Amino acid sequence: MHIQTKIYLTIFTFLSSGFTIHHVHSFNSLSLPSSTSTSNIFSMSSSYSSSSRISMKKPRGCAAKPFQKKQIAVFGSGGYMGATIFGFLQRAASIYGTGIGGTSISTPRSICATPSASTSLNRVLGNSFKLAYAGEDMVRLTDMSNVESIAQRLSGGRRGVGGIDAAILGTIYQLEERSVALNTYEKSPNDKTFEFYLDEQKFGGEWDDEANQNNDIDFHLQIFQNSVNACKDAGLEHIVVIETPITKDSKPFINILNDVGVPFTYIIINGKLENTKLYTFEEGIQCDLEVEKIGLSDIRNLNNNDGNGNEKSAMIAREDVAALAVQSLMSLEWTKNTCLNVSCKGYLEQENDKRNLKSDNVWCMKSERIAGILNDIIS
Repeated sequence: MHIQTKIYLTIFTFLSSGFTIHHVHSFNSLSLPSSTSTSNIFSMSSSYSSSSRISMKKPRGCAAKPFQKKQIAVFGSGGYMGATIFGFLQRAASIYGTGIGGTSISTPRSICATPSASTSLNRVLGNSFKLAYAGEDMVRLTDMSNVESIAQRLSGGRRGVGGIDAAILGTIYQLEERSVALNTYEKSPNDKTFEFYLDEQKFGGEWDDEANQNNDIDFHLQIFQNSVNACKDAGLEHIVVIETPITKDSKPFINILNDVGVPFTYIIINGKLENTKLYTFEEGIQCDLEVEKIGLSDIRNLNNNDGNGNEKSAMIAREDVAALAVQSLMSLEWTKNTCLNVSCKGYLEQENDKRNLKSDNVWCMKSERIAGILNDIIS
């Protein structure tokens, strides 16, 4: 590499055979190796596919214009996956290049029904994200039976100020009956509602659908319908939907999304989810993920096995699905509908000695693997 004229760089990071410029004050000309394209050196990070080759495609999501900070809401953030998504978004918001907005206008935003979800959220944040915390200004207690109530929680305090740009939802949530907090949306002092968790409570025991859930699919579909309608009413640009493991049929949810018309990314998990013990964001990506882009007409009911009845090989870390949802906002175009089928080819070898890890400028360690996979499937 030969620098011909004066260049001022604040951060200049070499990554393998490629490199990333995180911020450039000014430049005149720069000679690069023939294998490096000038159209790629200003991307958020070097991108690797599952085979660790460099992806030459630039992101088309919010990372394509990182100066336009996008504000994100998470529905069901009291659940473990929802809380992990929230934690990743908090970290991504502090890093230039992600296009994710930060805390200046109380985002990311937690959409939940009762204070118990906020308690669960902060337990996960404290344990997994170096004592991170979601204050009251980031939490919106919401009447999920009322579309107008949801839309108000997604909007800013004043028109055009503090509004949400995109949201991450689940299909079927884990439910828990709770008392409505006073001075919120209660109609009487003893009002009850269902707190909803994406996709299970880490500290609430196993998700036993038969014993603990409202098994009326119409009830879950109504929550989903209200949420998507509110996203449209609030002017959201994009929705990411994670199909939770208890979901038996994708089509009713896809039909709602198509009918409402807000562009979406729909993530199907082709495997059994499990939590990583003592997880922190520094543990990063756990699985060698395989992500397939499929047509909406090809959506099918996928079993939690590898096609040969072998469940063990199909186990997927919940934290990886959370990271995939966040990265999809950065990499995939917000104006298009995309369906992703994610599976696991095996677990990655983890670094035992983490003393030399530099995570200050990383929202999730090894997230470049997912970025590379998603950038490669961009059409």
